[in-house]
Amino acid sequence: MKMATMRLLDLVLGIPICVILTWTRRLTDCLRRTPCTQIKRIAVIKLSEQGSTVLALQGMNRLMARFGRENVYFVVFKQNRFILDVTEIVSPENILTLSATGLLPFLVGTIRLILHLRRLRIDAVINLEFFVRYAAAVSYLSGALVRIGQHSFDHRRRYCGNLFTHRVRHRPDLHTSQMFDILFDAVGAPAGDLPVAAAARPVSDDLPRFHPLAGDLEAAKALLGLSLGCVPTAGLILMNPNSNDVLPQRQWPAENFVVLAQRLLVELPDIHIALTGTDKEQQVTEELAHRIGSGRCCSLAGLTTMRQLLTIYTLADALVTSDSGPAHFAALTPVNIVVIFGPETPKRFCSLSRRCHTIWLAMPCSPCFSAYNNCSSSCRDNLCMTRVSVEQVFDAVRLACAHASGPSGGANP
Repeated sequence: MKMATMRLLDLVLGIPICVILTWTRRLTDCLRRTPCTQIKRIAVIKLSEQGSTVLALQGMNRLMARFGRENVYFVVFKQNRFILDVTEIVSPENILTLSATGLLPFLVGTIRLILHLRRLRIDAVINLEFFVRYAAAVSYLSGALVRIGQHSFDHRRRYCGNLFTHRVRHRPDLHTSQMFDILFDAVGAPAGDLPVAAAARPVSDDLPRFHPLAGDLEAAKALLGLSLGCVPTAGLILMNPNSNDVLPQRQWPAENFVVLAQRLLVELPDIHIALTGTDKEQQVTEELAHRIGSGRCCSLAGLTTMRQLLTIYTLADALVTSDSGPAHFAALTPVNIVVIFGPETPKRFCSLSRRCHTIWLAMPCSPCFSAYNNCSSSCRDNLCMTRVSVEQVFDAVRLACAHASGPSGGANP
C-alpha cells in the first residue's frame, strides 16, 4: 500500500478503533489480574522508517543485556526488516514481519500478528512509532500488561486513545535516539512515575559496526569494476539522489546533483562517483548518470542488496544524501556522510556517525515535519532544500574527503 493510503486508513479507521479499545480497557482493567511485575518477554514495534531503527539500536542492545536476546522480539513491515538482518541485533526467529503490499494481506497479517504475540505471552510492548493509531491498537491487543508508548496528552489531532500503561510525553527538543531511550528505560519503571522520566541519555555514536566478509568485498569491487570499468583506488564518492522519496519535500533538486557531480569530477580528477538508489529509482538514477556524462560516474541503483550497499559504503570516502535512511545506514560504516536537511532538523534526526557533516539553512518555516503532523507538511515549495547551493554541498564534500584521507580517516580499507 502507498503511504498516503496507510495514513488515510490510520485516520478513518484508527480513530474509532482506538475509541472502542479505550472504552474496552476502562471496562476490563478492573477485572484483569495483577499488573505484570516480572517482565520476561518484550516486543518492540517499529514498522517503518528503518533509518529510525538504526537510532534505536543502542537502546535495543541495553534491552537485550537486561532481558536476554532470546526474549526480545521486533515487529516490522516485511519490506523494512533488512537493517535488522544486516546488523544481526535481533535473532532472526524473533523478527515478526507484516506485509503491507495490499489491504487484504495487511488485514490478514495483522490478525496473525496479534494471535502470535498472544501465543508468545508477551509481557511488555515498547511502541517506537510516533502517534500511529494502528501500532497503539496492536500494542493493546497483544495482551501485554505493560504497554509503553508516546501519548498525545494535549494534541487531539494525534489522538491514539488511552491504550498505554506507561504514557511518555513526546519531546521534540530531543534527538530521536534519546526519545527512544526514554521509552526503553520505562521498562520496569512504575507507571505512575510517567510522563515524568529520568534525564535523557546523552547522544552517543556507539553503534554496531558492519563488517563485510571477504566475499562481500570481492563482490562489491566486482560490481564497481563492471559499472565503472575499474575499481576506484584514489577515491569514491557516493550520491543518493533519493528520487523516489515518499516525502518529496526532503529532495534536493536532481539538477543540483548533476552539477555537483560534474564539478567534483573536474576539480578532483582522481575520484569516481557512483549514484545509489532502490530498484524503483533505477531509471531516474541512470538518467542522472547519463546527464553527468562521465566514464568516471555510474549508477548502482537497483543493482545492490542491502549488504552489498553497506559493503560499498566501507569502500567509499563520502556519501552525499538528503535526510533519509541511507544517512543512518551509513553510520554503521566508516564512510564520511554529508546530509542535507530541510523540512526536518538535524537536532532530531542527525546520523549518529561522528563523521557526519550536516547542512541545514534553519529557515523560519523549518522544521515543518513533526511527530504531530506525521510528516504530512502542507509545503508545496521546499525552499529549505532548493536554496541549499551546490557550493555549500561541494565544500562539505571536500571537507569530508579531506577527513577520509587524513590520519583519523581511513574509509578505504
